[in-house]
This record gives sequence, C-alpha cells and structure tokens, in this order.
Amino acid sequence: METSLGRTHFLEYWRVLQSRKEIAIAVVFVILIAGWLITLSMPKEYMAYTRMTVKAVASDIDPFKGQRDDTRYDPFYLRTQIEVIKSKVVLDPVISNLNLRAVFANAAGVPGELPMSSARAELLRSMRVTSLLDTSMVRIEVYRKAPKESVTRDVKDIADTIARVYTDVCTMAEKERVQAAIVKLEAELHKYLKQVAEKEKEKERLRRELGINVFDNYRKEGGGDPIAELRLRELEANRIQAQKLMNDRQTKLEKLRNLTGDALLNTLYFLVQDPNLSLLRRDMAEARRKLKDLRESCAELHPDVVRQKAVISELSKQI
Repeated sequence: METSLGRTHFLEYWRVLQSRKEIAIAVVFVILIAGWLITLSMPKEYMAYTRMTVKAVASDIDPFKGQRDDTRYDPFYLRTQIEVIKSKVVLDPVISNLNLRAVFANAAGVPGELPMSSARAELLRSMRVTSLLDTSMVRIEVYRKAPKESVTRDVKDIADTIARVYTDVCTMAEKERVQAAIVKLEAELHKYLKQVAEKEKEKERLRRELGINVFDNYRKEGGGDPIAELRLRELEANRIQAQKLMNDRQTKLEKLRNLTGDALLNTLYFLVQDPNLSLLRRDMAEARRKLKDLRESCAELHPDVVRQKAVISELSKQI
C-alpha cells in the first residue's frame, strides 16, 4: 500500500515537471550561466608544489659494537618535521631570500614592506604541508591569488626555496651535532690517553724498582730459543687482548648499572641484537602513539583507552 502511494506521488511530480519543462530548463540554464559568470569574475588562484623525502638521521654507531642502528622507528618524526617546515626557523630565511615582505605588501596594496611576523603569517596562510600516505615524503604546496604573469614564477620559487632552506637547516643541525660529538669524543680520548700514559709510567717504575726484564730473563733461562721467544710474545699479546676485553666488559657493566627506564632498554637493544626485541619496541611506540591520540578525544575510563593501556602493559611484559 505504501509502495503504491509512493509511486503515485512520484508520477504526479513527474507530470508536473513535464508540463512545466520549459521553466525547469530555463531555471537550470540561468543557474549554470550565473555560476559561470561568477567563476570568471573571481580572482584566479595558482598553486605550485614540490615533494621531498624526509628521513630520520640514524645513529652513527652503536656505542658498544660500532654498528649502525637503522631499525629504530619513530611514529612522530614525520609530524615533527612538518611542524619544523612551518616554523620561523625555515620560513624567515625564505621570506628574506625572496624579499616576500615587499611582495606581500605590494599584493595587499600596502606601501613599503610588511613586518616579518605579518609576512610569516601570510606565507603560512598561502602554504600547506602534507605527508604522502605510506611514504616518508612530504608535499609542500603554495597558493597565491594574483595576475598570472606575476605569480606563477613566485609560487614555484617559494615552494622550491622552502624545501631548500629546510634541507640546509637539517644539514646544519646535523653538522653541529656531529661536531659537538667529535669534541666530546676527543675530550674522552685525551682523558683515556692520559690515564694510559700514567699507567705506563707506573708500570715502568715498578719494573725498574723490581728489576724485571721478561724477555731477557727468558733468554737466559731458555737459551734464547727464537721459537720460544716468539711464543712468549704471542702469549703476551693474547694476555693484553684478554685484559682489554675484560676492561671493555667492565665498562659496559658500570654504564648499565647507571641506566634506568628507556635508556636502559635502548642500551640493552644494542647488546642483545634480537630482531624480536626490535619488533616489540616498534609495536610499543605505535601503541603509545595510539594511546596519546585516544586521550585527546576520549576520557581516561573509555573502553578504548583502557584496552590500549592493557596492550602497552602486555608489550612491556614481553619486552
């Protein structure tokens, strides 16, 4: 009954449209023409974009084995770099290099130049930085409304300059980090070399006081057998290597005793070199990220939040 009634209403509407089809066609035509005219009257907006790969700088060496660690995963790294791109550390040099304060002032009809803060805000409104799905790439888009001849080159230059300045900032930061690390390593090296020199002096003093001469005594007792002397040198080299290994392991143990929490976990990862531990750490980072996102939109007692906490607790036990 209801279906029949609905068909009846539809047929009635259709008959009305057929009887007034000239009016309906005229209304549609007028709307299309008005939309076309409004579109023509609006200022044209031009867009240029550039894409670049953003990768985290891996640790140069394992502090114990001298191997690179390329398996660490930071789920927030790409977001952080997008915010860096939109920060004044990158945007201010772009504005200065391209003289955008004057360009924006001219576009706004303001004499002279805009203040740096206003130019930065205008550039932020004109750009958009997004990450490409399932990649480590970001896309920088720049939009401008102006006559085509004066803006097409500007938007391309702005997008390319943002990418170039960001690369320079990252390179400089990494260079400063490496230089600071080298200075610290050199200081540690000089300290240990000084300790070795002091120990060598102490050893030489004791040898002279006690009148010890290992090779001369061995030659006197063994008749100066060259094979035996070579064997003695080999044993002495093995003893030094074993002593070095013992000192190295003792140093590691002392460092481990002073570590707690995530620092201890990261160091143990270097020592164990277990692929399962690497996967668990990656799952833990992803679980913490999801918990943070849930806390932004849900209460602490929300079932999803409680469930995510249970996942993190189980991962901690497995680690």
